[in-house]
Amino acid sequence: MNKTAIKNFAIQARNKLIADISYRAGLMGITTEGIMLRQQKNVKKNCKSS
Repeated sequence: MNKTAIKNFAIQARNKLIADISYRAGLMGITTEGIMLRQQKNVKKNCKSS
């Protein structure tokens, strides 16, 4: 068993999981800066379209 390959796979898998979860959370309005409420999202969308 190649322990280095397993360790590298585990590191890559963890990083991909974190990136995927961060992306999905961002779609729902959750970022590292805070949680955007649905009402705030709509207000920002309306401001951008003007």
